[in-house]
Amino acid sequence: MREGGQGSYEIRGEQLRIDEYGQVRELPLDAYPAQMAFVASFRATLAGDLATLQRYYRLKLDGTPADWTLTLVPAEPAMAAVIREVVIRGRGAQLQQVTTREQGGDSSLLTIRGGSAG
Repeated sequence: MREGGQGSYEIRGEQLRIDEYGQVRELPLDAYPAQMAFVASFRATLAGDLATLQRYYRLKLDGTPADWTLTLVPAEPAMAAVIREVVIRGRGAQLQQVTTREQGGDSSLLTIRGGSAG
């Protein structure tokens, strides 16, 4: 979803469901390596799976356990061609924001509210 846009993304098993402006698309993740790596970043972050994160990204962690930022820079060429970086911000064990910056300059922001993200 682009900044200021309306839409939602939902991961169901190995399918990515995209609803933008009332138009729904479903993509099989295994046919789109860049999207598969992107989804893996969310799953691995939520699960605390460092090995998977390191498989797809170069990692940089800043801050303190109480207020942290994890920057993910794609390591795989297919994803790096599309995504410049994913910046995940959190407090303690709670994810608060995920910002995705694309190579072309666009970005998207996911804000997580109302409890833990796990």
